[in-house]
Amino acid sequence: MIRIYRRDSSDERSADDSSFRVTGKPERIGKLSRLEDEFDFAILLKPSKHEEPVDLPEVTATLKPSARIDDRAAIISRIRRTGLHVRRLLSMDGKQSLLKVRAPQRVLELGAERLRLRKRVDKVWMTFSCELRASFADFDKARDCINFLDSEKQSIVHALLTASEIDGGAGLNESCPVAARHVVQMYPLHKQDLALLKTRWVTFWRASLLSANHQHDQAQKHNSRCLVLRNVLHQPLDDVAQYFGEQVAFYFAWMEMYTRWLVVPSVAGVVLFALQVHSQHLDHPAAPIYAVFMALWTSAFIIAWKRRAAVLAYRWGTWGYEDEEVTRPEFYGDDSSSKLHDDKETDDQKPVERHYALWKRLLKYSVTMPCVAGSIAAVVTVAYYGFSTRDKLEAQSLATKREAAQIADKIKKLRTITLEDLQHLARLGVRWDFWVYLLLTPILYGLLIPVLDAAFTRAARSLNNWENHRTESRYQSHLILKVFSFRFVHVFASLYYYSFAPQASSSSTDGESTTSDGMVRVAIQLASFMVTGQIWKNVMETLYPFVRRRLNARAKKRASNEQFNQSTVFSGAGTAATAPRGPNRHRGSLTTCTKLAPETVMSTHAVIHEQCVRLEQASDRAWEEAGLKHYDTFEDYTEMLVQFGYVSFFSLAFPLAPLLALLNNVLELRTDAFKLCHTRQRPLAHKASGIGVWLHVLQVMSVLAVLTNCFNLAYSTSLLERALPSVTPTQKVWIVFGIEHLMLLAKVWLDCVVPSVPREVSERLRRERERAKHESARAMVKQMEVGRN
Repeated sequence: MIRIYRRDSSDERSADDSSFRVTGKPERIGKLSRLEDEFDFAILLKPSKHEEPVDLPEVTATLKPSARIDDRAAIISRIRRTGLHVRRLLSMDGKQSLLKVRAPQRVLELGAERLRLRKRVDKVWMTFSCELRASFADFDKARDCINFLDSEKQSIVHALLTASEIDGGAGLNESCPVAARHVVQMYPLHKQDLALLKTRWVTFWRASLLSANHQHDQAQKHNSRCLVLRNVLHQPLDDVAQYFGEQVAFYFAWMEMYTRWLVVPSVAGVVLFALQVHSQHLDHPAAPIYAVFMALWTSAFIIAWKRRAAVLAYRWGTWGYEDEEVTRPEFYGDDSSSKLHDDKETDDQKPVERHYALWKRLLKYSVTMPCVAGSIAAVVTVAYYGFSTRDKLEAQSLATKREAAQIADKIKKLRTITLEDLQHLARLGVRWDFWVYLLLTPILYGLLIPVLDAAFTRAARSLNNWENHRTESRYQSHLILKVFSFRFVHVFASLYYYSFAPQASSSSTDGESTTSDGMVRVAIQLASFMVTGQIWKNVMETLYPFVRRRLNARAKKRASNEQFNQSTVFSGAGTAATAPRGPNRHRGSLTTCTKLAPETVMSTHAVIHEQCVRLEQASDRAWEEAGLKHYDTFEDYTEMLVQFGYVSFFSLAFPLAPLLALLNNVLELRTDAFKLCHTRQRPLAHKASGIGVWLHVLQVMSVLAVLTNCFNLAYSTSLLERALPSVTPTQKVWIVFGIEHLMLLAKVWLDCVVPSVPREVSERLRRERERAKHESARAMVKQMEVGRN
């Protein structure tokens, strides 16, 4: 919780003050800004009906003020009361404002202490304290201040902007009526460190290949090219964490490790596919071994990731962060706790924690959970009805064709046709509604799912807000569980249906033919999902936004130049026929001004200066970033976990699935980085000690992988019937039950044997706890000595 920060006279600096310029190593990403004009946040305000004056003391405000300029001034006043510095930018027409915000050093240190940020002290991590700042590793003795990472500055500024005024913030959150009327969006701003990050991350290959082209030694060229290949799966995770925050860095760390782990399943899948092609049969004897391997592979991968996440969390100082997370600004307590907070809050007391009764939240869960379950059940019902109806119509069509073929053979043999045959053929005629159901069912299902997905996501967000979660991590976890469960069901509905549902469209009553048809359908659908879906996603999420951004930037630049050239100041230099064009036009205007009266010249120069400043403000990059789409790791996680399900659930039907996933992810690592750096707003830096609730989703999916592979072996292939010809359906159930329990037992055994935290990390955590106890005891003794004096 953030308290009020009273500014001293030393902190009363203008927005353009450069007194907190930071020195540091230029090669490190995320250090304090080295340029005085770099701001941390931008606040885009809604357009006004009237033009507003430029913030220049030498220009007379002759323009008509906005009708609600008092509210906009109140927003700026709220921000400045927190100790933050504000600079206002105007659009070219002067009707829309954008506020750029940054924090001076003293506010950063006080905010870091209130947010309980961790900083390194002698190779261990401790909660930041202003009193002990000289003992932290990032303390700059020359400037007598702490060097904060850019992601840390971003978190502090955002906390100050969104915290309530009672807690010392600006109160610009969802519950603020002034913000609701005037604020369009708040977003972090990119810094010049982004250029260095892009060279290490997006275009990592460029430096090595350019050096290889300039080298004359063939061995050195070969080594440079091999270096590029070795670094294809390598990412500068520390730089990503320092610039974009740990939450984004953990996503890319997980994706990098997942891609590396796909190498072995890809090789095994290629071998199995070659054996299937050679035998001309999907039910190859090596398939059970591959199914068991894929089921155990998921468990081993999750265990390895937990160990990797523990190492990264300790390296980035976020171990156990969720236990120390601050309260969300949108969280509201009971009426009694709110009154107690308002009555007892003083400058000398700590803020009273807001509490929300457990029975109230459980009561809300009793409403939201049935809503989510009902929506999922409705999707399952619609999907099953659509698929089953379509399969029945296909089966009827095949039966009709067979009967018609039999009658045709009879006519050819007997060389005659009877009235009974004509009546039979008339009855076999397919009605128009057959084609409607057969063709429109998949089309309607494909069109309906995105609409339902968007509607359910909006409803889930509303339900999540109503549940009133205290911390941001709990809020995101509950939202992810709601939305992902819905998407998981409608994405995998068709694959599970054609894997295990009765094959109504089968042309034979033979069980082996039925299971083979089901496996072929699953393989075709899986291949189409993984190829066409990924290509379309990369085009729509990366290429299209990049092209649109370039076109919009050019159009905006052209419009600004035209508006600037058509200014009344410059158009008064002559008529349309005699006035000079291009740069000489401005020079002619100034020459004309020198022939006027001194008062007129001064006024004209002031207006020209105002127009130049307005053009400079309207060309600021913050305006361009305001038009970019917001980035959220949810969509990327969802895409990767759906792919994880394709690979771990149905690789038995399509063994090339791991290979396609591997090739896609090698490209996805860079396209996601490109998307984040070029086509999205800079995301708000969130602390995280791992991938959060997605780890629990992966664990559930690993159990489903065991169950799905076991049932695929038993009911989607004929391997069990060929191995045990006399097996009964009851015995088959018991066999599947036994194999499934053995694999789950092996999974649990791996979880118990392999520790999720490496020994080195455990030892360092133990030393941190001892150091924290020592520092706490020393602070207590110091307080007692001060009290005695």
